Amino acid sequence: MDKKYSKQTIEKLIKALDKNLKEKVKIIAIGGTALALLNQRAYSKDIDICYLNCKSPIDFAQTVVDTAKEIGIEPRDIEMFNGFEMTLLNFPEFSERSTSYEKLSLKNIEFKIMNLIDMALSKIDRGEPKDRKDVQYLLDNKMIDLKTLQSRYLEIVRYQKDINARKQFIKKYETFIKDIHKKN
Repeated sequence: MDKKYSKQTIEKLIKALDKNLKEKVKIIAIGGTALALLNQRAYSKDIDICYLNCKSPIDFAQTVVDTAKEIGIEPRDIEMFNGFEMTLLNFPEFSERSTSYEKLSLKNIEFKIMNLIDMALSKIDRGEPKDRKDVQYLLDNKMIDLKTLQSRYLEIVRYQKDINARKQFIKKYETFIKDIHKKN
């Protein structure tokens, strides 16, 4: 059976990690983890984070694994990405566009949540049915709008250096938009 992680469990991990870290690190919650922290989903099936400004990614990853074990989280349920390498797409100003998560008092971690428009576009790029449902949820609940999504989409397309990643992203986005218009 898959474990599911609540907002409280995710916060518990971040607080414990903050105590165990020896250096300052920026962590950005992404995907379902971000949605759980925003109270838009009861649980995340795993814990997805990007980390930045880390002197030793290997030491950081080991500290995350050890901390997770301490509080009963399966290390295999934590996905860690150095920077934003979870996708072939490059997201300009990814970190700057993320929102500070002010609900925790932390000394070693600058904790943020991925920008919802960027999240939607990364989920469109992944193209999985559950990701498409998440984007539809964000649109239906007016957490994002198509005009802003389109504007950021164009910015990201122009920013891509990998022509194949660009073409695939354009195709997936156009298909997603066509499907939305069919439903409405």
